[in-house]
Amino acid sequence: MQEIYFPFIFVFGLIVGSFLNVAAYALIKGKSIFRLHSACPNCKHKLGFWDLIPLFSYIGLQGRCHYCKKPISIQYPIVELLTGIVFVAIYQKEFGGLDMINLPVYNWFVFAFWLLVFSLLIIITVTDLKEMLIYDEIMYPLIIISFLFAVIIPVIDSGGALNGSLKLIGANLLSGFFGFAFFFFFYAVSKGAWMGGGDVKMGLMMGLLLGWPKILLALMIAFILGSIIGIAAIVLKIKKMKDAIPFGPFLILGTLLAYLWSDYIISQYMHAFGLII
Repeated sequence: MQEIYFPFIFVFGLIVGSFLNVAAYALIKGKSIFRLHSACPNCKHKLGFWDLIPLFSYIGLQGRCHYCKKPISIQYPIVELLTGIVFVAIYQKEFGGLDMINLPVYNWFVFAFWLLVFSLLIIITVTDLKEMLIYDEIMYPLIIISFLFAVIIPVIDSGGALNGSLKLIGANLLSGFFGFAFFFFFYAVSKGAWMGGGDVKMGLMMGLLLGWPKILLALMIAFILGSIIGIAAIVLKIKKMKDAIPFGPFLILGTLLAYLWSDYIISQYMHAFGLII
């Protein structure tokens, strides 16, 4: 019966997605999000309530400004829709099959944590795709909360048992170091040509968030998808061999898939590997 809450979570995600669009725009323009006014980027006309309904306004306006009739960037509905879908997926991951109303505060805290994490990662996706930049204003808070998560959650999960929690904390911190060292190696060898400083920070954050061996799965997914998309872009002449392709979105997608379905993916892989052997 938990599916009854899906529409509410989805709509909440749409609303948050609209805010994430504004946050990404503010970062790129170097402005405070609290000083921005909702206006058409083309004609600068102030937008009304009916122009600001996430996703539905875009559909109703047929992708054009209500005032100047110029096209509205497809980014806005995509980010809103993506955020809604991700929020529903996180909800299903954390509460699937459980009576969410009677769950302890801890479960709600974990749920809210992942909503926050992937909201920030969606902002990074937008800025990296548009500007090929991962802003420290988003990345550093992500690293801090990921570190706290990596340290605090094992203590709670182990019921306060010192020996068990220390092992889990150590594993999480080593995973974070692995993610950092992995990308730093390519960054140092290529002098920033293959990987940027933002990717190095992303590796640290991913390791702290996912732990071992989920970090390996996330990296594998990211590199496979990045290679496929990169080759396709070159074949279709969208990109040239010398052109850079933002890697952050692939790392974020790998993180999302590893978070949601790591157990299933790893078990299927091991099963297939066992059949081959």
